[in-house]
Amino acid sequence: MRKASAISGASLLVLLSIFAGCSGKATSSGPDAAPDAGDAGPESTDPALIIEPEIPPVKCDVAFDKVYDIPGAAKAIAWSVVELPNGHFVVAGEAEPEVPTTPYDMDGFLMDVDKDGQLVWSSLYGQEGNGSEYDAEVFKRVHLTSGGLMALGTKVVTSTYAGAWAQYTELDGGVVWSETLQYGGILSTYQIDADTIQFYTGDGHGNSLLETINVNGSFEEQFHALLVPSSQYNIWGWDRFSFGYSAFVGSLYIENTTGNYQPDETTYEYPYIVILSPNYRVVASKTFRPNRSGAFGFASGTPDGHILFGGALLYDDWTWGTYLAKVTIGGDLLWHKYYGDNDIVYLQDITSIGDDFLLTGYYSSGAGAADGSVAHVDGNGRVLWHWNAGHSGIAQLYTAIILSSNEYLFAGVDSSLPWLVKITPNKECY
Repeated sequence: MRKASAISGASLLVLLSIFAGCSGKATSSGPDAAPDAGDAGPESTDPALIIEPEIPPVKCDVAFDKVYDIPGAAKAIAWSVVELPNGHFVVAGEAEPEVPTTPYDMDGFLMDVDKDGQLVWSSLYGQEGNGSEYDAEVFKRVHLTSGGLMALGTKVVTSTYAGAWAQYTELDGGVVWSETLQYGGILSTYQIDADTIQFYTGDGHGNSLLETINVNGSFEEQFHALLVPSSQYNIWGWDRFSFGYSAFVGSLYIENTTGNYQPDETTYEYPYIVILSPNYRVVASKTFRPNRSGAFGFASGTPDGHILFGGALLYDDWTWGTYLAKVTIGGDLLWHKYYGDNDIVYLQDITSIGDDFLLTGYYSSGAGAADGSVAHVDGNGRVLWHWNAGHSGIAQLYTAIILSSNEYLFAGVDSSLPWLVKITPNKECY
């Protein structure tokens, strides 16, 4: 096991949310080193922000809609899901033990669910303890390989050290190997081939890294750079696209000089994107000013070779909604939209479905309440339908996959338990 790098933070939530946040300017030290990307100043000639008109939510055919009690866990969240060849699904996430051993005790978990939503097996991982009050392990992504499962996330090793965590298991959950890297946590991944996963992490010094890991547990670095000009920037997500390019997505903080933001806020937060060529050269570094502020970290490639990215945006009337933008691989903005009136508020995932996309997340359904939210948009960002789900009033969806049956499977949390919903799109959804 390689030694993990230092972290700081007063709570587990803060710890797990900042591990992959990086800042700096593009001065790469890895292979295919990137040149200076130049300033990422706001663009004054951007198209105007489009407010997508409100449409009523629809009802879809629900194949199953279930929450799961995991033996040994008091609470849990499903972050990622993958389909197996036998039609089952394996879910990865984080679980709070029934009997915690530290104030911030968290375990990674995997569970197998059959095609009808019945739990087959589940297992908690990372329960050995480390003598620290921050004994936390989280799986954020899971991938199917040629012979097993690759789960990736974060392991807090001590109260001051954390690392990116990779674990390879058999299809029944048996551990083959488990490795903690010297870097921050893994939040974004991309499967290059049957046995190789690429992931984004940080190095504890503000740099962004892209590395691959294969089923034998060996690692290779592709990119290592200080991406953006100053501490005003944060990189929150990364994705790689089928046409070879990839993009880091984050935020630029700009001081608010008008005094009209919020009584306790002094900065705006604008969407920021860094685009890499297939050989990891920085080809664009752009900031846009849609309005107000937000948090941005999700991206997807489009069939026409462009990039869709977005997050949550605070608009003029002080309401949150999803922000979605389409840019060229050179970073030119084609359009950007706001979806606040369609219950698509806190975007968590963008999933490609042919020429269209699923936007998955949640919205506030009242004080302290939330419901899962899904929208189907076309290639121009027009909402074709949107659908809401949830039971407890505190329900959030985090990811979606398209099944071999052409059904949609969503994963998240409801009633503080892992939540899966499978729907069959039909004419009612359109």
